[in-house]
Amino acid sequence: MGVRARSEFTSEELQKERMKENLDIFDRKLSVKESAKISQIPQRKGFPGEEFISEDGPYKSL
Repeated sequence: MGVRARSEFTSEELQKERMKENLDIFDRKLSVKESAKISQIPQRKGFPGEEFISEDGPYKSL
């Protein structure tokens, strides 16, 4: 058996490195092609709110 190199990291060091990796996503820019592709995705309301519409109430349309 050979001697193994051992590397120790503290939890704090790993957390700091992970936070840095997470923040790196904000440096990314979309290409024109990616933006065009995203703009082709159909848009719709996730919650239409029809339950709140009433002919007798204050909310008669969306």
